[in-house]
Amino acid sequence: MVFPWITVGMCQPGWGLPTTGPWMVVLLLLPLGSAPGCRRLDPDLPPPVGDSSRIEGAPLCPWRHPVADCATWFPGADRTEAELQMLSALRSGMAERLGRPPSAEDNARHVHYVFPGARCLGEVVVQRVRGNSGALEVVVGLDPDGRVVGVRIQRCREPAPIVSAIEGDWLASFRGRRTGDPLRIGVGLPSVPPEAIPTADAIQSTVRAVLILRDLSSHPRVLRRPDPESSVGRL
Repeated sequence: MVFPWITVGMCQPGWGLPTTGPWMVVLLLLPLGSAPGCRRLDPDLPPPVGDSSRIEGAPLCPWRHPVADCATWFPGADRTEAELQMLSALRSGMAERLGRPPSAEDNARHVHYVFPGARCLGEVVVQRVRGNSGALEVVVGLDPDGRVVGVRIQRCREPAPIVSAIEGDWLASFRGRRTGDPLRIGVGLPSVPPEAIPTADAIQSTVRAVLILRDLSSHPRVLRRPDPESSVGRL
C-alpha cells in the first residue's frame, strides 16, 4: 500500500508493532511524483498535459502535381529546388502582420523554386489547411516579384457544388495579387454562395499568409537551408 503523505513519529503501544524498542514510522509527506526527477511508475498512464518532451509539427504537405502546375504557371521550367526557411526569429513581426499567432507551418516555410536552366521563374508553396469538410491542400505560385501567378486546390473533401463555386473565376481572381492588396471576399475578391464562404475564406487566408511570409523571408535573420527531402527535382 502506498501512502500519499509523510509524517514521522514514534510507535506507540497498541499499534500492532513490536514495542521493545523505538520504531520509527515514516509516511510519505509529498505527493508522489512531485519531486524533481520522479519517474512515472505506470507505463499505461497517458503523459501529462503540457509535456514538452515531444513537440511535433504537422506533416509536410507534398506538391502532388508539379509537372502540370509548372506547365501552366511557369512554361519552360525543367527543374525545381526546395528550400526550408526558418522564420521563428521573426515571431512578433509575423503575429502583427498575420493578425494571429504564427503556426508551426508559418515558422518553417517550405518553398519550391522553379527554374529553366539557371534562371529562377518563381516559387511554389503548398499548404494544408482546414476546410469546411476537412483538410484542403492549396498550391500557390508566385513570380520573382512576389505576385501570384496561380492558386489551385490539389486535394479537398468539399462537396462538388462548393468546389465548383470556388474553382475557375474565383481562384483566377488571385492572379497578379501581391502583399498589401485587399484579399477579402467581396473586397478584392468576388463573392461566393453562402455555403462556399468557409472554404473560400480558408483559401484567401492561406494565400494572404503565403504573400506575407514571402515578404518576411528576405529578412537577414531568416535561416535558410536546402530541403532535398521535399524537393521535386527534374520535371
